[in-house]
Amino acid sequence: MKPRIYIETTAVSYLTARPTRDLIALARQEMTRAWWNRRSALSECVISQLVLDEAAAGDAFAARQRLAAVLAYPLLAGGPADHWFGGTICAVRLHSFIGQR
Repeated sequence: MKPRIYIETTAVSYLTARPTRDLIALARQEMTRAWWNRRSALSECVISQLVLDEAAAGDAFAARQRLAAVLAYPLLAGGPADHWFGGTICAVRLHSFIGQR
């Protein structure tokens, strides 16, 4: 059984963003892309309606890229627990998931 991974919007943003000159943000982009390319297929990735809503916001071109990256993933069941879970996860920064040193 594959481990279930909740994909939150920050990860999708790092994945689809244009490379930046900010070295820390660039490192996060590269780590996210490396994980996505190597590990996402080894996991059961899920998203929530909150992720879809956030990914669809902002610049239209960037929103299309973010949505294209996650639309194939199943949605967590809706309801109060989903909103609590999504809000809790979104409060944790991405770099804590990808091993900031």
